[in-house]
Amino acid sequence: MEHILDLESLTEANRFFMLSGKRLQDLISLSEGMKGDETVSLLMDEMHGLFFHTADNAASTAARWREAGSALAERQAGVAALLAFSGLDHMMAVYRDRRIPDGFLRDSLRDMTIWMDDYEERTGQTGLSNVEWLLHTLRGILFRLGRFQFFHRPFNWKVAVVVRNEDRLPLAFFTEPVNLRSDGQVDGTNDIHDKECGWKSRYERTEAGIAGTPLHPGGYAVKREVLLPGESWTLAVKSGDGMLDIHIPKDGKMEFKDSRDSILAAMDFFNRFFPDKPYRIIHLCTWFLDAQFQKILYPESNIVRFQREFYLFPVKATHIGCYDRVFGDGGIDISSAPEDTTLRKAVKSFVMAGNNMRYNAGFILPEDMAHFGEARYQTLSAAMLDEMVSAGSRSIE
Repeated sequence: MEHILDLESLTEANRFFMLSGKRLQDLISLSEGMKGDETVSLLMDEMHGLFFHTADNAASTAARWREAGSALAERQAGVAALLAFSGLDHMMAVYRDRRIPDGFLRDSLRDMTIWMDDYEERTGQTGLSNVEWLLHTLRGILFRLGRFQFFHRPFNWKVAVVVRNEDRLPLAFFTEPVNLRSDGQVDGTNDIHDKECGWKSRYERTEAGIAGTPLHPGGYAVKREVLLPGESWTLAVKSGDGMLDIHIPKDGKMEFKDSRDSILAAMDFFNRFFPDKPYRIIHLCTWFLDAQFQKILYPESNIVRFQREFYLFPVKATHIGCYDRVFGDGGIDISSAPEDTTLRKAVKSFVMAGNNMRYNAGFILPEDMAHFGEARYQTLSAAMLDEMVSAGSRSIE
């Protein structure tokens, strides 16, 4: 019964969650109605412990939460919201330990409203559709800083980034063999395989330098091997290094200046409050970074301007994230998809012409935020790589 919150505690906590009066009243009514239910009370205590007082094991916690659905039935989404409220003390303790002001806490908790909006749009009911995601916020590991949310986590792609010493222009490589198609995308992207013309990436780093097949900042692998002398290049990022990982919340426009300001705010935030967690790269993996948008949208569109600031690289991807965000349904039949916005019309036309949407990953080196707005990687790094390929690269069989 400990974590089925009463009227006073729910009302007090809502100073931070800032839910509407109707939603708060719905949760109060749900909480009051469950007070005599020992089964639900014990289950909430168990889930509160898993959510906030055990080592993070997302897979097992999510599995147990799915099992709880049979006992909670139609109440599960409402109980999820109550469990989020029950985690506020834990979140506040993390912020106190780091001396993070309450304003950041309130900003981060806006995610609660986003996911409750999502649930209400789909069901017409008050509840929380994605408590597993919100746990990142409540555990104090995901922070809303301006337009974006940010994690600090390891850079786990098998990718190395090296910079040319004379101008700090980066070049990226897969560090383990990756099966690639003739178009430079990862084999299996959009469930398309290239059995006839597929190839494997190469990478070798020695004291003498680096030999490998580079990743073009436009989002594809290059089927040519380049040689980089060790005295002219420095390793900037390797797998396992700390990174700031961007998530784009579903609650606003993507104005270019707001995007830049959010990344700069995140750098300042983590430098101030997490000096023990250094980072060497800023990363994003999303449908928003599909380089194909540069073919189908105007150059001045926010999507194109934003993604051109990143060094893009290919990953094994599908169309589902794009369809979900653009059309609201990851499984939509594209032939019947609406065309009521410029973006929807562009995506539908592109796919109906026989193409596939996908996504890319991308990165910015922190030092290059001083050049945000210059498309530094997709102009200067791309030109550098094109020159290398023309001058003396080796073909890959």
